[in-house]
Amino acid sequence: MKKKLIYLFFLVLLVSTATAQSVISGKVVDHQRKSLAGIIVTLQPLDGPTITAYAITDYDGRFSIRYTSNQDSILIKATGLAWKPVEKRILNNSQNIVISLDSQPILLKDVNVKPPPILKIGDTLAYSVQEFKSQSDRVIADIIRKLPGVEIEVDGRILYQGKPINKYYIEGLDLLESKYRLANDNLPINAVSQVQIIENHQPIRMLDSLVFSDRAALNIKLKSNIVVTGTAHLGAGISPFLWDTNVTPMVFTRNNQFIASWQANNTGINVSRQLKTISPGTVFNPLQNDDEKKDWVTLQPIATPPFYDTRWLINNVHIGTVNYLKKLANELELRINLSYINDYQQQRGNTSTTFYTQSDTINLNEKKYNQFYFNSIEASLTLQKNNSNKYIKNKFSLKGNWDSQQGLILMNQTLVTQNLSDPFYWLKNEFGTIYKIKRSLINVQSNSSLSRVPQSLLVNPGQFTDLINQGESYDLINQSVLANSFVSDNSASLMKNLSNFTISSVIGFNIESLKVNSSLSSLINGETSFLDKRFSNQLNWFKLNTYVKLKTQYSKGAWRLEIDSPLNYYKFSISDTVAGKSQQLNRLVLEPKFNLNFDINSLLAVNSTISYRNRFGEIEDIYYGYLLRTYRTIQRRDVPLQDNKLISSAIGLNYRDPAKATFGSLFYSHSVTTNNLLYSSNVTATGALEYSAIAQANQSFSNLIIGQISKYFPYIKTSIRLKTNWTKLVQEQLVNSQLITISNQSINPECDFFTTINTLVEFQYNYRLSIYSTYFDKATPRNTSQQKHFFKINFHPSKFSTLIIENDFYVNDLTTGPTKNLFTTLLFRQTLSKKKIDFETVWSNIWNTKSIITGTLTSFSYIESSYELRPMQITQKVRFSF
Repeated sequence: MKKKLIYLFFLVLLVSTATAQSVISGKVVDHQRKSLAGIIVTLQPLDGPTITAYAITDYDGRFSIRYTSNQDSILIKATGLAWKPVEKRILNNSQNIVISLDSQPILLKDVNVKPPPILKIGDTLAYSVQEFKSQSDRVIADIIRKLPGVEIEVDGRILYQGKPINKYYIEGLDLLESKYRLANDNLPINAVSQVQIIENHQPIRMLDSLVFSDRAALNIKLKSNIVVTGTAHLGAGISPFLWDTNVTPMVFTRNNQFIASWQANNTGINVSRQLKTISPGTVFNPLQNDDEKKDWVTLQPIATPPFYDTRWLINNVHIGTVNYLKKLANELELRINLSYINDYQQQRGNTSTTFYTQSDTINLNEKKYNQFYFNSIEASLTLQKNNSNKYIKNKFSLKGNWDSQQGLILMNQTLVTQNLSDPFYWLKNEFGTIYKIKRSLINVQSNSSLSRVPQSLLVNPGQFTDLINQGESYDLINQSVLANSFVSDNSASLMKNLSNFTISSVIGFNIESLKVNSSLSSLINGETSFLDKRFSNQLNWFKLNTYVKLKTQYSKGAWRLEIDSPLNYYKFSISDTVAGKSQQLNRLVLEPKFNLNFDINSLLAVNSTISYRNRFGEIEDIYYGYLLRTYRTIQRRDVPLQDNKLISSAIGLNYRDPAKATFGSLFYSHSVTTNNLLYSSNVTATGALEYSAIAQANQSFSNLIIGQISKYFPYIKTSIRLKTNWTKLVQEQLVNSQLITISNQSINPECDFFTTINTLVEFQYNYRLSIYSTYFDKATPRNTSQQKHFFKINFHPSKFSTLIIENDFYVNDLTTGPTKNLFTTLLFRQTLSKKKIDFETVWSNIWNTKSIITGTLTSFSYIESSYELRPMQITQKVRFSF
């Protein structure tokens, strides 16, 4: 396979050198030298009428066209409505020209000018909302999920050409930063004119021409400069008493943006997801995701169902949020984001687990009832200046969670109760600035965070009797953990542009200081006692990463080359005063990365990456005393620090033709990891798990293929998207002291289809197939699969009424045989158009399906989960937009 990749790489080089590529750029003006926007500039060969490349001038009258041909000369032509066309013969080489047009009045007779559904201006794709809009659509998310090249994942994350967007703007301003689902799910489409995709978007404007980005941003273009809008609804229903409220006002002006929201329901809609972080951070924010809490102990959950929350989630949720952005003097921006969540959830279901070992098969049956209480407050204050001459940003954030959970499990006819206290406190400050010194840029970054996690898990009756109480049963066991952490990353870099090269040198250091104290106590015959030091931890973790990085970027024409060669010095110090153990690790490693991007033509681009890096363990990978992670999982990791070496390579192909509304991508990656630790799992006769690890070298291999294509047919208003991914992971593991090679493989084809048949009928169909297989040492593989069909029909008997029929059909291939389930929802909507009010009646789960069974394969187990679903319910809702 490596040889094939090398041959492919040289083939691309030969093709690129066999033809000459020119970049024709310039400006179109009138006879008074005023810039003309919206002028179509085309290139074509001298010997034929076929247009081979084109561009449309931006607001400054500028254009840029890449053109590949062996001819010495070509024709350039500029045309526009009410302007006299101009045609010139020019040399086929990169140049900058000015084209002057004379006005030419045109008398039109009954001409209906319809803009194209997708308009490309420079690096920006503008999708017309009106073109993709249907009568049943209400918020901007309904439009975005139809756009070719764009998709929305279940958690709300938006992808363009298979990669997450790096920014979500509203009129060019970043009000919500990483929590853009709030706007996506509530911004009325009647306020939006375009959804814009900004390709190769660099969020820091000072770096726009220096640091290349392969990610896109999404920008919402509103219909006017001042917009007061929003959504609201109030609903009530029966079976049992149900309510659903949402009040989300929005104000957008040139200098102010405001979104507030209060939402509450007990209908299974998980609105708290609208306040979750879903967007990746910038390259200068290494602590973007450090607000994610590390759970040391957890309740034994039911696996998350692979279908909509409204089918199964029993909840009572209230969320509130206020988000405000104001543009100050000197191009400063002040942003305030506040949010509150109060959420109660229930889970009911059964889990049947079969553990496979080479010598035995162990079965575990659990009937579960879990209750979750989520309470959190989060706030952030951001001051930022971001223009082509100055960048400065400081963001201060704090977060507090006061969560608790309760669980009842009937395990093999034994009742087990669980109580989890799960608070979390966290604050962070992020500072970054870039300024110019002559022709160089100085970039200073400093990001620090503090967190505190006090957790406890109480289990009754006590578990692991052989390990804890000499085989005798006892009343209960209580695991307590207190984890405090401080993380800080600080760096300074110098950037300089030398012709087609951008050279960046960085020096910095990263510090992680963590302390974890844990103890395990038991209640035996009414007396509480702490277990011996084998079940305690007083762990001190210190990590220092000092680094020097030299990054070189080369950009010329269609080529972009990046070589990153960081030299990292890692120092680890780990000690435990209770166990009387410690270890040190010092490493000086070079972790290079090579990235190549080549635009074959204006439609097709190829990119490839090769990298080497060391992956060291985290504090949760080492603890010398036993730790009760769940009621049936206890771990002790008295092992050396993880020190893995990862070699990975990837190649991708991207195709996009906005004029034909066609987008596609193909991606392949392969990685080899050399591990210094071999993990061991010991499954007891009761299904309890004891995890550990030993120092033994081993390797794991992974492969990933992702391919997709999407197209929009404007004449029949139809969008089609096809996507599939295939993964395979091969690794070694000890299971009940026996070394086995485990291979896990999955394939997941998908299909999405949206069409507006006519003004009376719309149709949507989504198909998902998931096939999983796993096997030990080339034995007969174990397989499981699930098919999901979602089909939705919207009937519009009149302009102001809609009948929507939604169906979910699931087919699960289980070891006990296939199961089939159908869910149907009916919605009738009557609209008062002048007042923008909808009256909706919703009948959910009309077949009153009570449960569904799904199957899941892990490395050495098979799990069947049965979920108790929401009953049939009827709700009446009044919805309106401002």
